[in-house]
Amino acid sequence: MPPSIDSPTAERASAVARSNASDAAIGRRLLFAIALNMGIILVELIGGWFANSLGLLSDAAHNATDVAVLVISWYAIHQAGKPSHGRRTFGYHRTEILTALFNAALFLVMTGWILAESFQRVLNPVPVDGPAVALIATIAFAANFWTAMLLRRSAAGNLNVKSAFLHMVADALVSLGVIVSGFVIGVTGWMALDPAMGAVIALVVAGEAWKIVKESVAILLEGVPRDIDADAVAERLRAAPHVRDINDLHIWALGSGVSALSCRIVVDDMPVSRTEEMTRALRSELFDRFGISHATVEYETVASEPKPLYCDLKSHAETLTRPTDAPS
Repeated sequence: MPPSIDSPTAERASAVARSNASDAAIGRRLLFAIALNMGIILVELIGGWFANSLGLLSDAAHNATDVAVLVISWYAIHQAGKPSHGRRTFGYHRTEILTALFNAALFLVMTGWILAESFQRVLNPVPVDGPAVALIATIAFAANFWTAMLLRRSAAGNLNVKSAFLHMVADALVSLGVIVSGFVIGVTGWMALDPAMGAVIALVVAGEAWKIVKESVAILLEGVPRDIDADAVAERLRAAPHVRDINDLHIWALGSGVSALSCRIVVDDMPVSRTEEMTRALRSELFDRFGISHATVEYETVASEPKPLYCDLKSHAETLTRPTDAPS
């Protein structure tokens, strides 16, 4: 069994404790956001019905999907905190990534619906009570903006929360557009402004959603995290005492802010007991310089045959299954 360089340290224990506390705080913010958005839905449904506003009714439906997004995001945070076990040896960190991908993809689908609806409403304007729409949209904007600010700080380091934050920003911008269009419609009667503004906002936010889709797919494809330079990691490992070379290097992300590494390290011929000191030093180096919190290494001696830094999994499997020559 190859030695692991993921043993607990005071620094890592402190980081884990802060992470757990952060997840709990994020969960509370998401629950508050869920309750607040359910209130928005109720206000917009009642106001849209009495103001004859398809825009408000549509926004209420939009907010209903946001409640679903927030519930799924809260569930992902809850799942990611579960410990690993025999069937999920890496735990549930990927739940967060799957949720972020679903949320962003859902918003892209909704963008298509908003654009189609906007086109229809430009061709066939719907008369609405402008001042009433503006008043209700102001309430929705305040609630959505408050929710977005609650999630903003947590969105920087969590792709799942970032996708939920994006939905809240989109809602706030849509509500702001409805406020402006409500006043303009009340003054000028220009009904086409509302769908036109909604389409522009949807396109802008869709660009951010597409970035989340690409980042989520990169993680699911086991790509190297954006903030880690694999070549720089290799050079730091090669610079360690007694290290001659490294090969079969893999760096990937389990979730937002949770990076992992595995590799083979070619060292001088030495007792196995001496590698324990090496693993402690390498662990600190990887965590402090690159934020890699889960790493496993396999040691080889200089007598081993040279291998490439980044392995070809297919050829590696063929080597393992290739029959050996019979002894003479």
